[in-house]
Amino acid sequence: MSTGFRIFNNRQPKRGFILITVLLITALLLSTVGALAVFSRSEVRRIRDAEFSFRARSVALVASKSVSSWIAADDNEYDSPLEKLYSAKKPRSLRFGDTTVKVRITPLDDKIPIQHLFLPDGTTLAEEYRWSWDLVWQILDRPELANVLLDYMDKNTEIRLGSKEEDFYINRMITDLSEWLRVPGVTWDVLYGSGDVTGGADRYFSVFSGSKININTVKPEVLLVLDKDFNSGNVGALLQSREESPIKNIEGLRKTPSFPPAVATRLINVIGFKSDFFRVDLEVAEFSNRRYFTIIMKRSGQKECEVVRWEE
Repeated sequence: MSTGFRIFNNRQPKRGFILITVLLITALLLSTVGALAVFSRSEVRRIRDAEFSFRARSVALVASKSVSSWIAADDNEYDSPLEKLYSAKKPRSLRFGDTTVKVRITPLDDKIPIQHLFLPDGTTLAEEYRWSWDLVWQILDRPELANVLLDYMDKNTEIRLGSKEEDFYINRMITDLSEWLRVPGVTWDVLYGSGDVTGGADRYFSVFSGSKININTVKPEVLLVLDKDFNSGNVGALLQSREESPIKNIEGLRKTPSFPPAVATRLINVIGFKSDFFRVDLEVAEFSNRRYFTIIMKRSGQKECEVVRWEE
């Protein structure tokens, strides 16, 4: 073995070990610094997102006050998507410094009002809705639920035909359709539809509706179950007519082509032309950041509306 080799083995190990150790420590430090940098960037984004979320919520709250006053100030005798305030084609916008808010307001009262199914006694199903109520559950292929759900909500404990009373029945009007899920046989698909069926009971019923259904906003499928004289022909004519001009009163409704005259008389206590409830969609934007809010407002006749639901 050569002298040079012996010298390397005898005199260099400590230096090599130190060099390797330094390299390992350097690599570890660089790795740690890199991880800290990634963590720092992540934390900065998280803090910025949290700050924007807080600002967006505050801005949305301020914007909702303006929207509330707009709706309250609309004091004509009808509410229609054709009105400028409710136009889907040209949503309104508000600006708060660098933050903008796009506003879309949709008049509701477009479905059968759950809160007004019963007469004032809280037990008797209103005659105007009796045919509709039974028909909807037949369409959903769950006719056995019609009387069960009425017993679930009515004030008394008397049992309807084909139904029963249970200890967990709330015996009051529901505040959300999801409360029906407590009743055996009512599933998510029954309420909201499935992959094979678009929509369930929510296509026809709503808790966000006043005592009358707004003929300017009512869904076509709801019209078809409101009265036995409605069919696809006269419903189609009604939809086309209201897309051209708002229906402002009962006289205007009777003049609608193909509208069955007898229906206007039978549904005089059901059909209206204004909305009590409104859906407000807000898009809060600040540079590339976006937050979305959905608010349900109820017009109470005051200078502002009541917020009954807030989603984000």
